[in-house]
Amino acid sequence: MTFAPDTAIETRDNARHHAQLLASVADVPASDEIGGVRVALPAIRGPPNIHEDSFLTRRELSAALRELGFRFAPPTLATYAVRGGGPPFQRYGRRVLYRWGSALEWARSRLSRPVNSTSELDRAAPP
Repeated sequence: MTFAPDTAIETRDNARHHAQLLASVADVPASDEIGGVRVALPAIRGPPNIHEDSFLTRRELSAALRELGFRFAPPTLATYAVRGGGPPFQRYGRRVLYRWGSALEWARSRLSRPVNSTSELDRAAPP
């Protein structure tokens, strides 16, 4: 597949633009090469640097949990707040706030035990 000269220039410019965007969000940039353009890739991040006693809004909590691999959208957290079963929260006036440590503990409690096969999930837990 060949590109027309204008398309090749646009592709190279887009790659540079994406490299700049990726570099701006990376904590410790790694590098790679895409289409002949050196690209800074975002580093794999650990848990957010949030103190366990910090209070987060629904949107902030959703983003922090998502960064750790727990996918809960703000509307899902709102539904849990109404129906129960979600992370503990407190009200500050009209605003709902979640303590980070409690919310993270709640999210982790939803994980299964480590297994090597899905069939292990059906077996009874060892005594």
